[in-house]
Amino acid sequence: MTDTIKSITYAYLGGIEKSYDDAGFLHVKGLVTDETLDLDEQICDRAWAAKAVKEWFETGGNIREMHQSKAIGKAIEIGMEPASTPQSR
Repeated sequence: MTDTIKSITYAYLGGIEKSYDDAGFLHVKGLVTDETLDLDEQICDRAWAAKAVKEWFETGGNIREMHQSKAIGKAIEIGMEPASTPQSR
């Protein structure tokens, strides 16, 4: 395990979509991060995020309840969208 995952990392999932499968299990899909200014006025580095999310997924992909150690789910799939182009305002 690398130093990037040894400490607790928090992520905000935006644009959440949810659905239930035939067995009644809840599936949630959402954005982990992107290269826009976040609520802490920071921008997440795309290369770092790609590596960190891949490592998190490969080491179990545990999903925890907000600010708790209670495991509430497990990642079953990850994907990476193409880099976005900044839009003029």
